[in-house]
Amino acid sequence: SVVPISLMITTTVVKFAQGKMMEEDTGSFSKGRKAQVHTSQVIDSLGKVTHVFSDKTGTLTQNIMEYKGCSVGQIYGLEGLRDTVLHDAHVHMDATYLSKALKGLDGGKRETLTSFFMCHALCHTVEPASSSEAPYNASSPDELALVCAARALGLEFLRLAENQMQLGVSKVFTDLLGPFGYNGSGPFQAELLDVCEFDNVRKRMSVLLRMPSGEILLYVKGADSSILPHVLEQAAKEQCDSHLLTFARQGLRTLCLAERVLSEEEFQDWHSRFKKAKATISEDRADLIHDLSNEVETKRPVKLLGATAIDDKLQEEVPETIEQLRHAGVRVWVLTGDKVDTAISIAMSCKLLTEDMNNFIIDNTTEQRITDILQDALEAESPALTIEGSKLIDAMEDDESRSLLFHAGQRCRSVVCCRVSPKQKADVVDLVKLMDEKAVTLSIGDGANDVSMIVAAHVGVGLCGKEGAQAARSGDFALAEFRLLRRAVFGHGREAYRRNSMVCLYTFYKNQVN
Repeated sequence: SVVPISLMITTTVVKFAQGKMMEEDTGSFSKGRKAQVHTSQVIDSLGKVTHVFSDKTGTLTQNIMEYKGCSVGQIYGLEGLRDTVLHDAHVHMDATYLSKALKGLDGGKRETLTSFFMCHALCHTVEPASSSEAPYNASSPDELALVCAARALGLEFLRLAENQMQLGVSKVFTDLLGPFGYNGSGPFQAELLDVCEFDNVRKRMSVLLRMPSGEILLYVKGADSSILPHVLEQAAKEQCDSHLLTFARQGLRTLCLAERVLSEEEFQDWHSRFKKAKATISEDRADLIHDLSNEVETKRPVKLLGATAIDDKLQEEVPETIEQLRHAGVRVWVLTGDKVDTAISIAMSCKLLTEDMNNFIIDNTTEQRITDILQDALEAESPALTIEGSKLIDAMEDDESRSLLFHAGQRCRSVVCCRVSPKQKADVVDLVKLMDEKAVTLSIGDGANDVSMIVAAHVGVGLCGKEGAQAARSGDFALAEFRLLRRAVFGHGREAYRRNSMVCLYTFYKNQVN
């Protein structure tokens, strides 16, 4: 019943040494980065992990976006590579029909296409760069792909100088920009009035611009769930929904783009309040900015311009890593903000979901009761579960449904949670910790929106990705790629667990002998 005092000191020193060994392991080096150990005292917990919770974008995928196609009344770019191929930085698509559409379709369609690509070129926060491989510096890879697509088609973002956004205009667009007040010579200039930056609640961003014609335009882009509800034209919404489904089934990321014209009076009224909110230094500053951004984007209906399709390829050895984790008895849950069909397509490609699994899908189209579906999953053979964020809220309303969700997740070979917010990611991790005291959870992600999930887990792993260093700094460990998790868990984690057990036994033996 006596624990030697020296045991705590000995294990602390041993774990510190094990952390140093992990950092110096050449097998954990990738892309010029080595593994970082921020909390060596949980290194043996890596060898006891029972649940892995993973983000998708930038964690399972490379977060290198490539523009593949778009939907503006019809789908462009997915016909297969033909005569006119756009192959530029972050762009690889067939533009045969798109080029013809910009040159010869009826005025209405050409006008919509022009506005669609003007939104690409103007609705962003990127900055020009000197490198030809990366012509722009962008905080969002999606934004970078959109601006590069506009550049490849003939609307090149040049610079933002003194609140003037300047575009280089090709011959294709020279006549088409007449309605915006463009005189046909020199760069196109639009005055940037305000920027409503992206946040995880609104799931969209927007800019307000004064065109050379004097017209004030709001350009907005974001997830379809945040744009389509504010579009009045039912036929356009239904057609866009159909095209989005086509994109999602091919594993492509999607964004919807829209616009609205503001009167001078409406803009001045809103702008004065927005400017005042940005100058506020109180605790509710972020809420004030969020509410005003939401107001200008949703107060009146917007005109749908179209949707984009962007490809994000898997990282190396992701399927093998997930397969080995599952063979070891570790349950892998993927928590993502993507559409259901996109998440399922990526899950299939990384072998998280397979054809022999019976995948139970709970989304907005589900009419059956959630509890009934979860009960069916408990009784099925080789079940898997895919659940949407809005339904996840319902499934976690009371203790009974939370318990049922947990046990269904334990029974399922794979779980995919789609359209989830950062808070929901943390709630899912907390659910497993609460329901199973013996569970050892590990969360892995690469962005600021994964921090809450990483902090909530017993072991947090951040990836040094393209979305900043917040995730890497908040985790107990920082890795360069997802595939290195296999070495961390089965190599360093398991060995640390085994060695520390031997150290404990030896310490007790030594004290008994003495």
